[in-house]
Amino acid sequence: LRALSALCVEIGLVSNLVEQYAQYALDQLPVRPSVCVWSFECGWLKPDPRIFARACELLDVKPENALMVGDSMVADFRGAPSFGLQAVLLDRQSLGHGGCTTVQSLDSIPSIVDKSRQ
Repeated sequence: LRALSALCVEIGLVSNLVEQYAQYALDQLPVRPSVCVWSFECGWLKPDPRIFARACELLDVKPENALMVGDSMVADFRGAPSFGLQAVLLDRQSLGHGGCTTVQSLDSIPSIVDKSRQ
């Protein structure tokens, strides 16, 4: 997240996390997201396209210019493209999800973002 921030990338958090854990989760991050869209606030759970639409609206970014990175095949990888976002599946155990763009570590994300800007 620090590397993305250094690249001047707007960071949004879209989460199905319950309210009681939200602040704790934010406190664990090395940088604060520009935007947080919590299911407990908006009423939509990922993979509902409306939760991704809200994040894009708050970030003032077109869906095709946004990248969703998440560890859930259904909620993140399949959910985000339903609204037009690009998606990358975080697959720390290298389970080999066929047909998916995967990374084992978030450390790979800045280079993906950098390539998409070219």
